Order: sequence, then structure tokens, then C-alpha cells
Amino acid sequence: MGRTALSRGDAAGALAALDTHAREFPKSQLAEEREVLAIQALASSGRVAEARRRAARFRTTFPKSPLMSIVDEATR
Repeated sequence: MGRTALSRGDAAGALAALDTHAREFPKSQLAEEREVLAIQALASSGRVAEARRRAARFRTTFPKSPLMSIVDEATR
């Protein structure tokens, strides 16, 4: 749902869906992708400083992530 909302340009809806997923499934196999989507949603909604802080945590948590280039692009 978060990806769908983000693709529609609904960053707030995406963040709400992603936050719900994080609460319900904190150790989900999709946690890495969920974080990337949240970073993209924050950046696209103009919350760039928050996106960058979350991206810094992402880099620490997932240092070898194949999604790193997406995080970098979102926080430029």
C-alpha cells in the first residue's frame, strides 16, 4: 500500500501505510524496502532533513543494501 500511495504522489498516505506496516511487522523481511519507500516519501513531501536523517540510519543498518542508490537519489 505504501508503494501504491507513493506512486500516486500521496506521500502522507505512503508514510501512514509504511508506519502501520512497521508497527505490525517490525522484523519483516520487507523492512529494508519499507525504509527506502519511507525515505522517498519524506523527500518527496519536502521533509528533506528528516529523509536525510533516516537515510543515515539506513546506511548504518543496511550498509550493503542493493537499494543504496535509490536512497542516495532520494536524498540529493
